[in-house]
Amino acid sequence: MADNVPYSLLIEATNNRMKFLRQILLTAAIIAVVSGAIALFIQPSDSEGVHITLPEPTTVISAQVGVYVTGAVQFPGVYSLSEGDRVQQALQAAGGPTADADLTAMNLASLLNDEDYWHIPAISESAPALTRTNANPLPSADNAKISKINVNSADVELLKTLPGIGKGHGRPSRC
Repeated sequence: MADNVPYSLLIEATNNRMKFLRQILLTAAIIAVVSGAIALFIQPSDSEGVHITLPEPTTVISAQVGVYVTGAVQFPGVYSLSEGDRVQQALQAAGGPTADADLTAMNLASLLNDEDYWHIPAISESAPALTRTNANPLPSADNAKISKINVNSADVELLKTLPGIGKGHGRPSRC
């Protein structure tokens, strides 16, 4: 039985070492968890809250309109102006009126449209001047050779002056 005693002591010593090793590992794990929790709570926060960054405001570029200005102006021609501009701005873009311009014959406060044609009359012009058309000059009784008009903006009297348009065709149709 003496042979069994050292073997049993060896097994008991091994079991004691295993218990001791388990206790050390368990203690180390508890220390690691507690240290990590303390580090998380003690560490200062880098964020000071939620930051919202708004986009920079952009400049809105207004639409351009092309306007043809002729007549009693310093520099007749086609000018690109901003949508919403008035005849006064078109007149200034053309260098302003000449000395013999008749500015009372037109409404300088009229809004410009794309493809407008504005003729600034001279005082010496005998017939009433054409002031505004869309893309093409409007015909008048004195100027019958101009055949194109804008039917969307022409009034009934102007439509009646066209060849083939009489009293029946000049008024608005009813569908």
